[in-house]
Amino acid sequence: MYNPHNIYLHDTTAKTLFDAKARAYSHGCIRTEHVLLLAERLLGEGTYPPAADGTVPAAWTPERVKETVASKKTVQANFPKPLPVYIVYMSSAALQDGSIKDYADIYKKDGKVIAALNNVATPAPSAKPEDKVASR
Repeated sequence: MYNPHNIYLHDTTAKTLFDAKARAYSHGCIRTEHVLLLAERLLGEGTYPPAADGTVPAAWTPERVKETVASKKTVQANFPKPLPVYIVYMSSAALQDGSIKDYADIYKKDGKVIAALNNVATPAPSAKPEDKVASR
């Protein structure tokens, strides 16, 4: 799951953190609850193209995922199709009932966003043809 920001989805040995109300204890990566179930679903979707030598890769069944993890060996497992992951930071969100839910701005981003929105330059009016002066 390479990305230029080095942000990864991963499991954690500190499972109690999933029960915490505040969960921003990571320094960039995203702790993913039920990560094996996620791996089983993502690896099991679709069919894998044949390798360069013509062999067809073995399917990533739930059993194979569990066996691979149990082996404690590092294995590269590519998804059969690309999966975009979008990370969105919001300190407010609209709920289905129309109400607004506010969250703590733990990364202190709101001030910069509000300042940027307040300083949006108004586009200059376009020049009229009669305002143009021909130069010679």
